[in-house]
Amino acid sequence: MTLQKWIEDRAIHGYPTFSIEEVRVAGLCSSEQILQNELSRLCSNKTIANVYRGFYVIIPVHYVLRGSVPATYYIDQLMAYLSKPYYVCMLSAEVVFEDNRQVKQLIMEKSSIVHELYQNNPDHPLFKTFYLKNIHGSMNNLGHVKGLEDRKDFAKSIEFSL
Repeated sequence: MTLQKWIEDRAIHGYPTFSIEEVRVAGLCSSEQILQNELSRLCSNKTIANVYRGFYVIIPVHYVLRGSVPATYYIDQLMAYLSKPYYVCMLSAEVVFEDNRQVKQLIMEKSSIVHELYQNNPDHPLFKTFYLKNIHGSMNNLGHVKGLEDRKDFAKSIEFSL
C-alpha cells in the first residue's frame, strides 16, 4: 500500500488527521528519506497540510483551492495528540461606529500608515472609527484529553461580560 492510498483510506473511514509516528508504525516507506519526500510531495500537492511538527491534516476536496483547512476542523485531534487541555471562546458584542473627529485626529498622529493612507484628512469618507460594547463571552472545554474526564474545574463553562 502506498502512503497516498493509506491517507485516502483514513479519510474515507473518518480519520482526517495523522501523525508521522502513525505512518512509521504502518511501515509504508522503506526509509526515513523516502517518507519525508512523500510527505513533502503530498503537502505541495495540497493533499495534506503539516499543521504542527509531525501532525498532518488531510485536506478535504472543498478546501483544496484554499490550500488549508480551518483550525476547528482538526483542533480536537491536535490537542489530543499533544495531550493538552484547551478551551474554545465565543464572543458576542455590539459594534458602535462613531464619528469622533478628536479620536480620528489622535489616531492619525500616532500612526504614520493611517496618516498617509487617509492623506492627513480625519474627515476622509473611508476613515471610520468604532468600538465594542456589551461584550459577552463563554469559554468552554470542548477537548477530550485523556485524564481530564474527572477534573470538574476544567469541564465547567466560564461566562463573562465586559
